[in-house]
Amino acid sequence: RQVRSVSMKLESTFMENLTRRENSGPAYARKLQGRDLHIARLTLPEGSTWAGKTLAQLHIGGRNSVHVAAIVRDGRCSFLSVGDSRMYLYRGGQLILLTRDQNRGAKIDMNIALGRLPETARTDAKRSAITAYMGMKERLTVDRSSQSFALGDGDRIALMSDGVFNVLSESEMADIMGLPEEQVANEMIDRTLAKHHPMQDNCSILVIDVRRVTDEGRHTDEAEEATVRTGGG
Repeated sequence: RQVRSVSMKLESTFMENLTRRENSGPAYARKLQGRDLHIARLTLPEGSTWAGKTLAQLHIGGRNSVHVAAIVRDGRCSFLSVGDSRMYLYRGGQLILLTRDQNRGAKIDMNIALGRLPETARTDAKRSAITAYMGMKERLTVDRSSQSFALGDGDRIALMSDGVFNVLSESEMADIMGLPEEQVANEMIDRTLAKHHPMQDNCSILVIDVRRVTDEGRHTDEAEEATVRTGGG
């Protein structure tokens, strides 16, 4: 109940300050958004069972979830994640993984690297089991950036669920991330679903394009546009 209350307050405060245009209010109110940010394209899967429904109707309160978020402000980016969704930075043709998976597989790989487990442990059938998630009773560990990093003109940020990166290879994702901005999200999901993976999980992606813009004669790097696409089961 306390977590839900805090979450709702955070969301309310965030939305209030995100849309604020007056000089009054908190000192950071107008700094959350240097210019208009918007979701340019949102594609819902056909026959969606959740579109148009309230959180109460979807019974969200009793469910657990993973989380990944990027915070872009003043030309810099920081991030946090809980679970196994990922955030990638696409820069200069290279795809860079920024988050760390919080699942059994990541712990196994770390113990193998430290010599505590044999190489054969990599085939563990429960590698994908998450070890941290929103709603867990134990103390929650959040993976987050130790400090923000500078964004450059042409950078791309991708937030995605495991239904994408567990099906597509990093080289395939890098090729798609290099496509024109209006194609990236749709192509990523379409190519994922085209694999017809027998255990296809939810596949969702949000892509943020960073462009050099001019604001009253001052050049700044801002996240200008976000594209969202979901699919899978």
